[in-house]
Order: sequence, then structure tokens, then C-alpha cells
Amino acid sequence: MKRWHHREQDPGIFNTEAEQTALRILEDLILEQEEGSTVCDVPLQLRIKSQKFPPLSLCPAVDLFVKLVSRDFADISTSIYHDNLNRQQRASIKKLKNLPEVIYKPADKGGNLVIWPRQMYITEALRQLRDKTCYKKLTFNPLSSYRCELDTILDRACKQNTFSKKLMETLTTQEPTISTLYLLPKIHKNAVKPPGRPIILGRGNLVDNICKFLDLQLKSLVENLPSYIRDTSDLLQKIQGICLNKDTILVTCDVESLYTSIKHEDGLQASRFFLESSNMSRDMSDFTLQLLRYVLTSDTSFFYF
Repeated sequence: MKRWHHREQDPGIFNTEAEQTALRILEDLILEQEEGSTVCDVPLQLRIKSQKFPPLSLCPAVDLFVKLVSRDFADISTSIYHDNLNRQQRASIKKLKNLPEVIYKPADKGGNLVIWPRQMYITEALRQLRDKTCYKKLTFNPLSSYRCELDTILDRACKQNTFSKKLMETLTTQEPTISTLYLLPKIHKNAVKPPGRPIILGRGNLVDNICKFLDLQLKSLVENLPSYIRDTSDLLQKIQGICLNKDTILVTCDVESLYTSIKHEDGLQASRFFLESSNMSRDMSDFTLQLLRYVLTSDTSFFYF
């Protein structure tokens, strides 16, 4: 992209201070865009929104419009809201919400609201966490060591001059949080004493942006697999026009803990095969595999309960 420069040698083009300020803002926006324009730019879905915004005073018409709309919003009456519950009903709901002996969770399937006794919820969580083949109790916070390892990977990729510094910054979570574990009740399996589906809430954790990046890189590969079915509508479209004779037997099956049963090395080997078979560059393919190995093998899925 051709760079723009302020033409100070011809002051007649931008006479007023407001015009010169607007030009500088425009130059900053263009340069900000250019910083990410390398062989491997930041995916659109991961780009950080620009914080630059021209002063409204540069455009009197826009400034007047904002002031008028703001005034209209301030004049809107908030008394038009009518509660569909009376005071007693509202108090009862608030009391139910604050009951310490129960936990409210959406059902794992069906979308129903489940009132789960707190002690039953804790007992089910501890039952699963005591499985030493899947979980290990930590006596320290490993965040700093895992972050150093990730920083090393990103710094090495940046120094190779193949990837932009802005991409590396995008993949880094500046102030990572520690994930938390919660359960969703499987009332379709047992309505009285439901088992729980463990969910790790990892928003904002160390590998949050890394996982989003990997999802973008691998999504198209998965969608091109002959066995891929997006949803029920996709399945109905695929089987439309298929004729079955009366002797056909329809079979369905379910694999217990499918994803956690896949060995990491087998998953990485399969990912390498499809990445190398795609039109992705070799550098990007290797970088994607390196990040994927880090997420799978570095035990970064530590969490609170």
C-alpha cells in the first residue's frame, strides 16, 4: 500500500487547523492499517477495533446531530415500563434466586431450567474431579510458566519476519484470567440424580485468542471433510432424494467422550495431513501446528472450581 504523507510544502490545500487535524487522523488510520498488512495479516475476526475517532467538532453537522439525538434520549420517559408481576410475585422470585441451598442451571439438552440442590451439584463435580486419569489437583498457579512458553513461541515466529507483529500481539492475552469449571445437568439421562456435563469457561484465559485463531485456520478443512454435517438442516439436505428399500435398517450410534478419547498425537498427525494438503502456506501450516501442539500438550486447561 502506498503511504500517505502530510504535504506541508503546499499549505493551500489544507488551510484550516481543523482540516489539518482531520488529515493527521486519516494518516494515523492508514498507517495503523499498514502495520498489519504483511504476508500473514491478522484475520478480520480477530482484529482489534481501532480506538481512533475524529473529534465531532471537525464536522459541525455531525456534531449537531449527535447533540440532538442525545437530547432526545435524555427526554425519553422511563415510566413506560410495566411490570407483569406484582410486588409479592417479584419478591418471591428474588427470594428463590438467592436461596443458598440450590443452583439454577440450564439443562444440557432441551433448554429447560433445572433447580439443582447445591450439595448434589458439588458431589457430582467432586466425583468427576476425583478421576485421576482426567484431572490433577494443582498446588500452585502455573500461569506464569505457560505464558513464558507461549511468549517464546510467538517471539520466535515474529523474528522469522514471516508474520506481522500485530498478529503476535493479537494472539496474546494481555491480562489472562483463570478458567472456571461448571456443570450442566443431563436430565435426559437421569431426571432425579442427573450426571453433569463439565464445561470449562475459558473466556479471557491464556489461550483464548489462540483457540479462536486455530478455529479460523481449521474450520474450512473440517467443513470440506466428506463426513462433515453442520446441523439437522444440513443432514436433511444431504439425504434428500435418497431412496431406501424396505429391507434397509437405519442405525445410529454415539461415542462416549469422543473428543477426549482422541489421542493428541493422532489428532496432530491428522491435522498435519489436511493442512499440508490445503492451499495454506508452509509457514502458516507449521505455525498452526505448533500452536495446536502447545494447546493440546501444555496442560493449559487448568481451572478453578
